[in-house]
Order: sequence, then structure tokens, then C-alpha cells
Amino acid sequence: MFRSWYRAAMAAGLIICSGSFANAQSGTSRPAGRIAYSDGDICLVNAGGSGARRCLPRTYDNYAPVAWSADGRRLAFERHYDSPRRDCCVEVLIMGADGRGKVRLTPRGMEDSGPAWSPVAPRIAFTRRKGYSAPGIYVANADGSDARDLRRDASEPAWSPDGRKIAFMAVRQGVSGTYVINADGTGVGLVRRGVWGAQWSPDGRSLLVVGPGITKHVLVMNVNGSGLRRLTRSCQEDYNAAWSPDGRKIAFTCYRKNEDIYTINVDGTGLQRLTSNPKSDSYPAWSPDGQWIAYVGYKGGENGVWVMRSDGTLHRRITPLHP
Repeated sequence: MFRSWYRAAMAAGLIICSGSFANAQSGTSRPAGRIAYSDGDICLVNAGGSGARRCLPRTYDNYAPVAWSADGRRLAFERHYDSPRRDCCVEVLIMGADGRGKVRLTPRGMEDSGPAWSPVAPRIAFTRRKGYSAPGIYVANADGSDARDLRRDASEPAWSPDGRKIAFMAVRQGVSGTYVINADGTGVGLVRRGVWGAQWSPDGRSLLVVGPGITKHVLVMNVNGSGLRRLTRSCQEDYNAAWSPDGRKIAFTCYRKNEDIYTINVDGTGLQRLTSNPKSDSYPAWSPDGQWIAYVGYKGGENGVWVMRSDGTLHRRITPLHP
């Protein structure tokens, strides 16, 4: 999601793009489970801050979100590499969370990006491009086999919670729009023009999207495209949004003079500022129980992975990017 923003963040020196929890537990003073993140390598760290970070072998040149499979056993990620024939190339790799069983999803001559795991089956969707041709959405097995062309001229796939549908972005007549297609490739339909970057609500009834215009704002709409509404007008820009696991709140980055993390109720009430950093706090990611939020914080001259309670208390730095 929001690939252009990740690239912009890289240019600004914000290399870690996403943190995500696996197997977290509630009712503790520190979060349990692990966080996967990228600082050029794919690394894992205990969410509670104990122990040393562990970077997976041969996962260099990754500058995009790390995606956990639904069972928490696999990671999917991008690797960026140079090519003598092109300015930049991107491939998708899958690896066990133990660092074993790496699979290169991308065949030679192709460029893959934006991996998204099915929430109910060992399947993965991604965007594929050949050369400078228009991108398309593909779906493959977790081992990379049976890659199937789902939709041409489309990108940014996002699975519905029941795994039956995929939302995606497509450009028609120069305007970006959000579309939905059945996971078997049938029944494609336009949801709404002028918005993109769709994320399904946990109940599958709403979509979190971005747009319209040059300035980025987080919007929510019904899955049929009706009821589009902007969540807040308190920020110059707002982005990097994420649903809470219960679907009641949305965490996001708010830009005024700097970046901080906020949460808001889905109906637009209850805006709460969680961080106050003269530099930058961004890229919030919820724990599965909704009690914690991981984020990227710039403090002390470097970026690092931080966790806090979802009410903005108990901030804890669990790793710098380059210890």
C-alpha cells in the first residue's frame, strides 16, 4: 500500500517502512510476540524489547513493508536491485520466519512488488510488471507456484477479511480508482474513482482509502463506494493509516510541522494524539490484540522501532535501526 510514500520516505532517510506484530498477547505490561521490519535487511525483534534483534540472511536491499502470512510462519518482502538494462528492479521473496526456505517469487524478466497474503489460505497476491508495460495483479501459492494473472492494468492488491475478494487500484482515462474483484478473477467492479490504497475493515464492510488530489488524506467509505468521508481536518496531510483489529479506530500519521501518530474513531470522533516528537513519528502498526502500536521514531539522531500502548502511554524504544 501507498508505495510512492514509502519511496518518498526513503529519500528523506526514513529507511524502515513498516513494523508488524505476530503472536502478540494481551494483559501484560510489555507486548509479546515479534515485530518484523526493514532497514535494508529484514530483521525480527521481540516486541517487548528483550533479546537481540535477528536479521534474516540474504535479505538485503529491502525498503518496503514486510508482510506476515496469516499463520505467522512466513514473511513476504521486496528486494530492490540494480540491473544493467533498467534503472531499478524489484522482486518479491518469501521466507520462513526462521530464515529458512527462501523462495524467489519473481521470474527473470519480471518485476514484482506489493505482496499481500490471503488471510484464510496460503496464497499471496502481488503486482507484476514486465519491462515498462502496464502492471497487473497476480495470485500464487505460498511456495511461488501456480502464479495466475488475475487482472491486467491493476496494482496494489488487498484481500478482504474472508479471502473471497481483492480490492485494487487501476487508472482509467487518467484517473486512479478503487476496484474490487473476486479472488477467482470474476466479477470485477468499480467502487469509486479518485481514491486508492484500499484497506479492508476487519468486518469487510468498509474501505480505508487515500485521496483525492495532491495533498494526501485518509478517507473511509462503504465497500460499495458510498458514504465517503474524510476522517479529520486537523492535519495538513494524513497518511500511513491502519485499522485497529476490532475495526473501531484508525491509527495514522498526521503531518503539521512534523509527523506524529494519532488515532481516531471510525465515525471521526475521539481524535487523540499519541506522540509528540519535534522530528518524526510515523508508520503505526497495531498488535493483533489492539493493545499496542509499533511505530518508527526519530530520536537521538537516528530512526528506531518503538512500541507504545494504544492509548499513547508506555513508549519504549526496542531497537535502533543501526545499533
